[in-house]
Amino acid sequence: MQELLYLLVVIGIIVTVHELGHFLAARAMGIRVDVFSIGMGPRLIGYMRGRGWRLGPLPPQWLGQGATDYRLSLLPIGGYVRIAGMVEEDPESARSLPQPWEFRAKKPWQKAFVLSAGVLMNLITAVVLFAALALLKGGEEWQSTTIAYVVPNSAAEKLGLQAGDKVVSVDGAPVSTWNQLVERLLDPSVSGDSRIVEVERP
Repeated sequence: MQELLYLLVVIGIIVTVHELGHFLAARAMGIRVDVFSIGMGPRLIGYMRGRGWRLGPLPPQWLGQGATDYRLSLLPIGGYVRIAGMVEEDPESARSLPQPWEFRAKKPWQKAFVLSAGVLMNLITAVVLFAALALLKGGEEWQSTTIAYVVPNSAAEKLGLQAGDKVVSVDGAPVSTWNQLVERLLDPSVSGDSRIVEVERP
């Protein structure tokens, strides 16, 4: 049950970021966005500029008046944006002339930008997150010679190495980073197949 909850949260975040990309691109192109929803299904609560907060569904006449309804919906399985003038979402709009604030009135490159903005937003978010993780955590791990994990039945385990051991020297030469450790172990100038590795055990 806990795994399912985590899955829903992750999916919700991914979809929300994706839809935020469409939303921001549409607004940047001067396109009206009627709804920005986190979740699917019936509206639970939301905010509309000029109307304030409101529980439950909105009166139909409130939509399409220029203000965006930022809403939280019942089913936490995604989200969506309702962009004015997208005929696929609103077939009735095809019966009237295109308005300047509608998607269908925009140039092809503007439409392509709005449609692709969701994927671009996910890509940018992934790059930023991985870069942040590398900056915040990657350096700490890379600058350490502490063994995080020993594969069962491996040569390291047979030599007595354990998770948590910190390598402090190789053949008497101090090492403080993983790069130094690898360089010492693979040093071609050292003859013989054996190495003396000193470790500290917590």
